[in-house]
Amino acid sequence: MSIWIATIGALDGSNASKTLYFSDVSYIDNDGNYFENRMQQPALIKVSPDDGGTFNIFSSASIGEIELINKDGGLNYLMDYALDNGDIDLSLIADDGTKNDYLTGKVESIRFSGDSVFLIVRSMSEVLSRNHTNTKFLGNNVLPDGVEGVAGDIKGNIKPRIFGSVLNAQPVLVNTSQLIYQFSDRTTATVNAVYDKGAALTLHQAYTWANFAAFMAHTGIANGKYITCAGYAKLGATPVGTVTGDCSDATMDAGDVFETILTEETLTLDADSKTLLNANGHVGILITSETSTTELLNQICKSCGAYWYFLQNVVYVNLIELATTYTLDLTNSELTTIDIVATGLGENGLPVESVAIEYDKLETVQQETDLAGAVTTARKSVLANQYRSYFTNDAAVKTRHPLSNAIKIQSCLRTLSSATTVANRLLALSKNRVDTVNITAVVNEIPSLNLGDGVIVFSDKLSYDYGKILTIIGFQIDAKRKEIILECIG
Repeated sequence: MSIWIATIGALDGSNASKTLYFSDVSYIDNDGNYFENRMQQPALIKVSPDDGGTFNIFSSASIGEIELINKDGGLNYLMDYALDNGDIDLSLIADDGTKNDYLTGKVESIRFSGDSVFLIVRSMSEVLSRNHTNTKFLGNNVLPDGVEGVAGDIKGNIKPRIFGSVLNAQPVLVNTSQLIYQFSDRTTATVNAVYDKGAALTLHQAYTWANFAAFMAHTGIANGKYITCAGYAKLGATPVGTVTGDCSDATMDAGDVFETILTEETLTLDADSKTLLNANGHVGILITSETSTTELLNQICKSCGAYWYFLQNVVYVNLIELATTYTLDLTNSELTTIDIVATGLGENGLPVESVAIEYDKLETVQQETDLAGAVTTARKSVLANQYRSYFTNDAAVKTRHPLSNAIKIQSCLRTLSSATTVANRLLALSKNRVDTVNITAVVNEIPSLNLGDGVIVFSDKLSYDYGKILTIIGFQIDAKRKEIILECIG
C-alpha cells in the first residue's frame, strides 16, 4: 500500500527550528525519521506548469489544504508553533519503497476545527507570484558623493536590474553632480555602449567592481567620453539629449538567466532544464519597477516555447511538445470521465495557421526628432522600431480552418536564428490537430506522475479505441479517493 508523507518546517515557542513529520500510515524513512499517522486527507494536489500564455492549455497549480487528525489533542502543541511560510514537502512512498516527490509548497496558515487540524498550503508557483527580490534607492547622497540619489529625486524607486543583455536602455541618473548613471544594480553587469541623443560616446576607461572607489574618484573626463564600473557609467559632460546605452550581465543564455533569477529567490534550476533553455541562445530582460518572479520566468519560457514547474524545491523546464512513449495506461474500467475540450492549440481551440515572434527588443524607441544629426539613416531606422520580427505560416491550415488564428509572441530573445527556431517548432506542433483532453480516473494505487510523461488511453467513448498516446500537462490527485484528474494534449 502506498503511503503519503509530509515534511513541514516550523518554529517552536522558543523560535527554535523544528521539522514535523506526518503521514497517512505510520512510516520510518531511511534516515530514521518517524512519520506520525495523522493525515486524514493527505492533499488535494494540483500540479500544473506555466508557459507564459503561449497556448491556452495550462491551468493554475495549487495544493489546497492538508487535514490532520487531532481527536486525542496530540497536535494541540501546534498552537504555539509558527508554521506560516514554512516549507512543506509532499511525497508518495510506492509499494516497492520508491519515493516519488510531488511538490513543495509553503504553509499559509493553520486552523483548528473539531477533531482536525487544517494546514492551508500554497504551491511554490503561487508563492513566486509575489514581487521579485529588488533593491531601492536610499536617497542618501551627500553630493558630490554617492550613487543613491537624494531625497528629492529617486529615493524609494526600484533600482534598474538587467538579466542577459539589453539594448538602448535609459539608465537612472544617480548622482547629478558627477553625472553618474546606473543601468543595472547587479555588480556582474557591464556597460557596453553609451549614447547621447542616439550618438555613440567614446569609452575612456572601464573599472572593475573591486575598483569602484577609483571610479568614483575619477575626474577630468573629456567631453564626449565616459567611464564605466559594473552597471554604472559616468559622463564627461552634460548630455544634450536622452541618454541610453547597451548593457549586459555576466550570463546571457536563456537557461543561465533563468537560473540567475531563481537563485535570487534561493531556488534551484534542474541542470538538464538549463541546458535545454540555453539552446535557445541569448535573452535580455530589464526591470525598472515591481515585477513578480513568475512574470520574469514566464518571459523566458514564452520566448522559448517552453513551460516550467516545481518538483520539491527544484524548478524543471520542458519544451511544449508531444510524447511518443508512455508510462501509464488507462482503460474504460478506470475512466470515470473523458472529455475532448479542443482539437487544436489555438486560442479558439483550432489549429494555428501562423506564428510571429518579435525579438531583439530596444528598450527605448527614438524618433528622428530625438536623435543627433550624426546618427546614420540606418541607425535611425533601427531606433524607430522596438522589435525585429520573424513570421512563418502554413496556408493550408487557413484553407482547412478559416477561423484558425495566429500566435504572436513578444520575446526576450536577442537573435533572428533563435526566433526562427522557436517559431518553426511551435508552428510544426500547433498547425495540426492536437486534442486537449481532460480525464478523470479511479485507480487502485496513485501512480508516479510527471509533467511531460505520456499516458496511453483506450476508450470506446471517443476515437481512442485502439489507444491514444497523450502528454500529461497537468494533474490533480485526490489521495483519499484514489482519484486522478489528468490534463493532457495529444
